[in-house]
Amino acid sequence: MSTDWRERYRDKLCTAREAVARVESGQRVLTSVATTEPRYLIAALCERWRELRNVDVFCSNTMQPYPWFEPERGDAFRLHANYLSGHLRPLYKERRLDYDITTVYSPAKWREPGRESGLLEADVLLLMVSPPDADGYCSFGEQLWYSPTWVERAKCVIAEVNPLLIRTGGDNRVH
Repeated sequence: MSTDWRERYRDKLCTAREAVARVESGQRVLTSVATTEPRYLIAALCERWRELRNVDVFCSNTMQPYPWFEPERGDAFRLHANYLSGHLRPLYKERRLDYDITTVYSPAKWREPGRESGLLEADVLLLMVSPPDADGYCSFGEQLWYSPTWVERAKCVIAEVNPLLIRTGGDNRVH
């Protein structure tokens, strides 16, 4: 007898701190973009800065001034971006952030059916999703971009469930 999706979902629920305990030194961590940044997961990961080393963080269009931007956390987090939001520009000018338009994704590497993607290979993907619908599917919200491909390719996926996240149609959901 197969387990109901609701039971599996309940078994996976935990705090942000418990979830990001899976991140290890030397790993590549990718965050979803802009308005779907998983703020609580990022904050919990930033709290671990004294115990982590050389975690490569790949972000884009960052909307918040996260603690991993602070100079003293540079040994824990190496920052990479393909878009310089207002919060990232000072870090780039100070040479505390690697900027490369193709680092995380580029238009030439977008998800296309039947074609291998050139997207970044991540050890850990941190993203935001909606709560599951009646069939157990969570939506990636309005910033789906590459989320379906990232979820398929990341070794570990950690999702922050946001009840306010908009549901959108199309290939924009994960079970």
